[in-house]
Amino acid sequence: MDAIAITAITNFMLACEVFFLAGWLARGPSSGALQRGSAAFWWALGLTLLGLSALLGGIDHGFVQARGLDRYLITHLNWMVLGGMTACVLLAAAQQFFTGRTRRVLVAVALLQWAAYSSVLWQTDRFVVVIVNYLPVMLLWLGLNVLHLRQGSPGASPAMVAGVVLLLAASAGQALKVRWPGAELLDHNGLYHLIVMVAVVPMALGGRGLRASCGPV
Repeated sequence: MDAIAITAITNFMLACEVFFLAGWLARGPSSGALQRGSAAFWWALGLTLLGLSALLGGIDHGFVQARGLDRYLITHLNWMVLGGMTACVLLAAAQQFFTGRTRRVLVAVALLQWAAYSSVLWQTDRFVVVIVNYLPVMLLWLGLNVLHLRQGSPGASPAMVAGVVLLLAASAGQALKVRWPGAELLDHNGLYHLIVMVAVVPMALGGRGLRASCGPV
C-alpha cells in the first residue's frame, strides 16, 4: 500500500461521512423536510456535493491515477462539483443573512459565478482556478457567521465558525503540501481528508440552526 492508496481510502471515508451528515441535515429541524431554496437546503446540498467530490477523488486516486490513466476528465468533473458546492454556500448566505434586493443580487452572483467558473475550468489544468473561486465565498460565509454570532442573530453558531475555520486550515495545509511528520504513507491529500472529516461535524451541527424556510423576500 502506498500514499495514493491511503489518499483514496480517506477520500471514500470522507464521502461516506459527508453523505450521512447531508442526509441528516435534509431531514430538517423537525419531522418535516427542508423547504427547497432555504439556507438549510442549500447548506445540505453543498455538503452533498462535497461528499460527491470526495467520492470522485477516491475513484480518481484509487483507480484512474493508480492505473496511470488520463485524469483530465475526472479531475475537471470534480472541480465542477466543487464549483457547485461553492455556489450552494453563497446561496445559503443569501438566504440566511439577507433579504430584498441584496438577497436577489447575491443569488444572481452565485449563478453567474458558477456559470463563468464552469466554462473557465475546462480550459486549464491549474488547481488555482478552484481556489480563486472557492476561497472568497468561504471567507464571506465565515465573516457573516462571525458578525451575526457577535450580534446574537439566530442561525450563526460557534460550531459553524469552528468548522469553517478548520476547513480553511485544512485547505491551506493541502495547498502548501503539509505532511504529518513521520507518516510516510499519509501525504498532504490524505491529511487534508482526515482534518475535513473532523471539520464537517461542527459544520453539520451549525447547519441545523440555519433557516429551514425561505423567509421574507
